[in-house]
Parts: sequence; structure tokens; C-alpha cells
Amino acid sequence: MDFEEMLQPAMGYVNDARCILDTVAVQTGGMTERAIASVLSCLGEATAPVHGALNELESWLSYEEFEEP
Repeated sequence: MDFEEMLQPAMGYVNDARCILDTVAVQTGGMTERAIASVLSCLGEATAPVHGALNELESWLSYEEFEEP
């Protein structure tokens, strides 16, 4: 399993959140409720691919422990 491929969607969502924060940082209005909700939504969407990668890694580690003499 290619972890970079698994995590690509998560990196995209994190990048989206960063872009929203960058945009808000240059505006004088500060963080609106909508901006906060958008950032949290992006980060929430990023969790599923990260959990999938962690579960895959955990299964590899469990398999290696089982195989040791």
C-alpha cells in the first residue's frame, strides 16, 4: 500500500484549510464564523484518509508481531 497515495486527499484538505487561513489573514475582517466552519470542515474531511493510513500501518505492525519467532 502506498501511504502517500492514501494520504493525498488529506493533504489536499489541509492545504485547503491553509489557503482559507491565508486568505483570512490578509483581510481586515478577521475570522468569521463561516471561515472557521470552512477550516474545521476541511480538517474534518482530512481525518478519514489519515485514519485509513493509520489502520493500515497498525495492521502491518500487528502482522509483524505475529510473525516474529
